[in-house]
Amino acid sequence: MSPLIPMLLACAGEPPPPPPEDETTSQDGPGWTLDTEVHEQLRTILANREEWLIQYVDAAAVNGDPTMLYDAQILTSNVARAARLLDDTEMIERLAGIYLAAHDDLEEHSDYLFYYWPGDDYLSRHPLSEPARMWVDGNGLEVIQESAQFLYAVVYLIHAVLDLEPEERSETMLRLVQDYASVLAVDHYARWIFTSTPFEVMGWRCDAGLMTHEQYMEARIDNGLCVDDPDRYSYLNALHDIDTWIVSGAVELVAAHQRDPDLVPLDDDLEAQLLDYVAMSAALIHSRFEDTELVDLDGSPVTGIGFDLGVWRDHPDHAYSAYEGSDYPSSSVAGAIPDGQWDVSHARRFVQVFDTLSRHSDIVSSDAFDQDFLEALTAQLLYGAFEGDLAWPRLNNFMDGGNGWYRVNLEAGTGYGPNDLTNTLVNGGYGFWRLHDPALTTVMTSLQEILSSGVVLDESGEEHHGGLAGGTWTDAGPVGGALQLEDDGYLDLGWDDAYTSEQGAIELWFYSDLVGDGDDLVNIFETSYTDYLVITRWNSQVKVYIEDDDEELLYVFSENEITPGAWTHLVVSQDTTGVRIFLDGVESPTTHLNSGAWSGHMGTAGAWVGSGHWHSLVGGIDEVRIYDRPLSADEVAAHAAGLFEDDTGLVGWWSFSEALDSDKSAWLSEHYSVDTNPADSLDLLQFLPVFVAPE
Repeated sequence: MSPLIPMLLACAGEPPPPPPEDETTSQDGPGWTLDTEVHEQLRTILANREEWLIQYVDAAAVNGDPTMLYDAQILTSNVARAARLLDDTEMIERLAGIYLAAHDDLEEHSDYLFYYWPGDDYLSRHPLSEPARMWVDGNGLEVIQESAQFLYAVVYLIHAVLDLEPEERSETMLRLVQDYASVLAVDHYARWIFTSTPFEVMGWRCDAGLMTHEQYMEARIDNGLCVDDPDRYSYLNALHDIDTWIVSGAVELVAAHQRDPDLVPLDDDLEAQLLDYVAMSAALIHSRFEDTELVDLDGSPVTGIGFDLGVWRDHPDHAYSAYEGSDYPSSSVAGAIPDGQWDVSHARRFVQVFDTLSRHSDIVSSDAFDQDFLEALTAQLLYGAFEGDLAWPRLNNFMDGGNGWYRVNLEAGTGYGPNDLTNTLVNGGYGFWRLHDPALTTVMTSLQEILSSGVVLDESGEEHHGGLAGGTWTDAGPVGGALQLEDDGYLDLGWDDAYTSEQGAIELWFYSDLVGDGDDLVNIFETSYTDYLVITRWNSQVKVYIEDDDEELLYVFSENEITPGAWTHLVVSQDTTGVRIFLDGVESPTTHLNSGAWSGHMGTAGAWVGSGHWHSLVGGIDEVRIYDRPLSADEVAAHAAGLFEDDTGLVGWWSFSEALDSDKSAWLSEHYSVDTNPADSLDLLQFLPVFVAPE
């Protein structure tokens, strides 16, 4: 059992303490806490992923793909909230460095490009009243959705910096505030909301012209866009996630300014304009909610709250929302839920957005987003979207409880089937709402127990614990317990650079029925198909293949063959002169291209056991060891006989000696596409913060 489980189980059925009236705006308010084990794991994952996230954010400009900024907010928003609540300066510092990576990629533009008509390649160009810095894609277009979502994360973290005492603010934190203050206020929020007109609804059976975001929000009051057109689409007046990000980001900006006007300056006129805008917008957003009648897990009636009911009924994304069959849909089963709500993936925006609107009721001039509102939102998740099984938690695809297909494209053969969006229960931040209903604490704790069931401990002492995706544990391995794999199951060892070295050895027991061309046994990679080391069962031989930037460095086969269905002890060892392959303690001659290449040329992006990017093992794996030194022939023979005397250079050892809950592992693999590696899982980076609680 994971060391995190006893702590989480202890609170499974107990209501958490009530949330404070204002959880973040006052340094003198109630403190927040997170179990020490969980807190340290969260810090470890963020530290291990920091450089990757910096490179990912920076690549948004290098690759002309601002979608990476959108992803960066999703990956870090939950840990940012936890860091802020915990006053964790280490995590705030790391996040500040990650967000700063995007700042130097801003480009100054004097005019604005966008697609004037959806689906048409014609670009409309409009001059800006003042040059503005922005992120653009490869065509020179700003994608407001991506930038708005990322900038909400930036301004939220700025507020976290301002929550700290001045002496706790590092140089990196202050650079975040100073570098982004005008980028937020002038280059983006003022431009989007008041001075430029990038918002339009052309192609939605309405030509209302070009608008600022303030005008766009005003136009949708009382569903006023093209109100006299009987042929308009239902979603013409819908509120979008982009709207909520701009509004909540503007609220956080004003709040940060009011907290420290010197560090976050705002012109008085702009502040007054923003206050009017967010008050109008908050009222519009709240007007789109309607009470819903639900039944709780005990069968008692409870009131939920639904957003923009039915507005998406004629949108292509919802064309099959009423079809809940498991078979891929055909045009004959098309149909939308008439009063359907947002899908659960988009609705995760509610966690951040309504946290902001609730905490800053003075700025939005409304107390509508109060505790009762948050409890109703939580009820909608728990008794609408949640499927109802506390022990095996899953989400239906839509917040109203519908579990039909979403975003079906028959021509492409794509779409999300029933429960396919349930991953958002891990990475959506919904667990923060457990403060509003103790049943959600039970759900989150059950989910954490299932996630931890796939943790395979590293017994080398180096703490490179693995995350299991699928597979069945058996006590009938060659050395105690072992892992049986099929249907794409594998052990994820994370992306630690400890797995790369100029020389080394990889040792394991495995069996295969030799069905099909090959089984990938171990795959260490920097780039999936061009920069890797892979050890494969190829027909009845062992193949070792190493590439560097698509250049073949090593490509060898064992001449000795594998016995079908029998456990084989395998060692692949490199001493910088050439790879040696040992089967059952005996060195095999090799053929083809040998060299001194090993994994040292790579920056590790991942390491898998039992699967690669071409093949998955159907068979068994046991006693996996990775060394950063070669093994001698005498050592290999001793290891094959179960004798180990020298652990020098042992980087990781996964023995599978501890029983794993195969039912939980299999269920997780079937219903959740998540990474459970406890050292660097981005899913756990998003999930663990939700266990923060008031002291």
